Amino acid sequence: MVYLRSKIILLICLFFQAGLIGLPETSFAGSLPQDENHPLIKAAQDEIQRSIQSLKINGNPPPYFIGLSITDTKTMEIQAQNGSILVSWLMSFRNGTLNLRVGSYEFDQTDFISENSWDSGNVPLQFSLSLDDDYTSIRKHIWLAVDHQYKRAIEHMEAKKAFYQTHSKKDLPFNLSREKTVRFFAGQEETLPDQKTWERRIRKYSEIFNEYPEIDISKIIFKAYEACYSLVNSEGTVMVQPFFHVRLKAEIHAQAQDGADLHDYLDIPAVSVNDIPDDEEVFSRLHLMAQTMRARLQAKSAADDMAPVLFQGQAAAEFFGQLLADNLGAPRVAVIGTDENRFNPFMNKNENPLKSYINRILLPESINVIDDPTLKGYKGKDLLSHYKYDYEGVAGQKMVVVEKGKFKKFLNSRTPTKYSEKSDGHAIPRPMGFFKGTISNLLIKGDKGKSSRKLIKALRKLCKKQGLSHGYLVTRIAPRAVSNNLNPDMFFNMMAGKSQDESMLTPLVVYKIDAKSGKKELVRNASFAGVGVDLLSKISAYSKEVDLYSFGVSNPAGGFGFGPPLEVAICSIVCPDVLVEKMSIRERTAKKSFRPYLENPLHKNQVQPAIVGD
Repeated sequence: MVYLRSKIILLICLFFQAGLIGLPETSFAGSLPQDENHPLIKAAQDEIQRSIQSLKINGNPPPYFIGLSITDTKTMEIQAQNGSILVSWLMSFRNGTLNLRVGSYEFDQTDFISENSWDSGNVPLQFSLSLDDDYTSIRKHIWLAVDHQYKRAIEHMEAKKAFYQTHSKKDLPFNLSREKTVRFFAGQEETLPDQKTWERRIRKYSEIFNEYPEIDISKIIFKAYEACYSLVNSEGTVMVQPFFHVRLKAEIHAQAQDGADLHDYLDIPAVSVNDIPDDEEVFSRLHLMAQTMRARLQAKSAADDMAPVLFQGQAAAEFFGQLLADNLGAPRVAVIGTDENRFNPFMNKNENPLKSYINRILLPESINVIDDPTLKGYKGKDLLSHYKYDYEGVAGQKMVVVEKGKFKKFLNSRTPTKYSEKSDGHAIPRPMGFFKGTISNLLIKGDKGKSSRKLIKALRKLCKKQGLSHGYLVTRIAPRAVSNNLNPDMFFNMMAGKSQDESMLTPLVVYKIDAKSGKKELVRNASFAGVGVDLLSKISAYSKEVDLYSFGVSNPAGGFGFGPPLEVAICSIVCPDVLVEKMSIRERTAKKSFRPYLENPLHKNQVQPAIVGD
């Protein structure tokens, strides 16, 4: 997988070099809209208003709602390996997402799967717009998009009506909530940094791994996004929200003597270049990452086991992120009016596991969880996902998600569900242009936490109580998107409609803790079995101290080939370390690959390794 990605990147670079793919050398030509007279906003308003009033075909009514979101994006990306630049480019995009609805707020063509759903008005239309602030060009693009989407929307509406002539609509939620209109124009935030300066920094960072010949593949990636999100809809909402995000990432890969592939990742998201750590701190973190990998290569492989597990630091944040945060969007499953098996690859066959926990105990009763997009900081640290309005133009609200351990509420977009009829300002665009309730700043706190030292003691005590000689400490877990890549059967499981639990909580750095002495022993190639939200109710203790972790949400507005590869959404999680009463540990069974026949040329001692097959 690692080698395949490298080949793809090389191929893309060759295309650029050959001039087969053109990239702008400067930023996009469009200016930041300051009011409704800007050509981008005016063109959108004029064409949406005309369509709402006049667009009719064969007696069908005009749309009752049209929403158009436009994202202007300037992207800088630099990649380096072993002290050399692999990629350095600037890209500019202006993409639109059209949400056109026929019918009414109560019943329209959406949330229904028909024979031709993936080429119909059921799916928001994503399209490119002119980079220039040219009223005529922009309006023509919007006109064609509206015409295309309207024709398919009325066809899909007829199919949905026909289906419900023979099926009950009892308890069917409305399709779109009514919300207050807003007019909001925010000022420019930050602009892209100097490309040459960051090329020098990324080169220096990537050179570090030359000191660790055990690491076969390493890469440093710097991405900066200067963007502006504009929203115009037929209800009267006009919103312009610029934003700036930056990410510094490191990826490394090494291979043990038995052929097992080992990975590690570093991801530092920020909303300003000035918030990226200085060189000294970055060097320190990269060296620690490499030294840990060196130790993992020498460690014993994990064996099948059942024992208490303590999640610490970044691993605790991923624990809550993957089990709780990823499931907090209010679930609504589309009605399928055709052969369901055709859509298995695309439909989530596993309903939201939190549905069965509404008003039931999910976490220890001393823990409360809130999500607050209006909060800018926590105990002197910046929270990276604060905003006034969400991506649908709804004011962000502080929400109590868990109260005294009891799960109270999902986070909502404007798509009503049986759990909520209104939005609470947590919408973020997901793949294919749909909006979904998503966390912003998630705060997980309790009043019965232990000190870090006492939490380790609690782990050892729990082991002794269960008659075990050891437990486990996990300090690093792969992000969910990475976990999917590490699971070679993920695609085939998805095609078969199987659960993806095996791709959750993929541990990277794991220690076995001796219950008697407290001694730590590093183990590698571990995985967890039977991972699910029920683990949240099996937390037996947690730390008094909480820490802040921020995550980039990859590709929120793209997916399935639509739109630029944006990574513009960032969420923050404030959480404690957690001790889980018991978990099933397994040796990772991913297929082992052949080691290179010749040793890494950076090795001083050229020792021919053994060849390991399947």
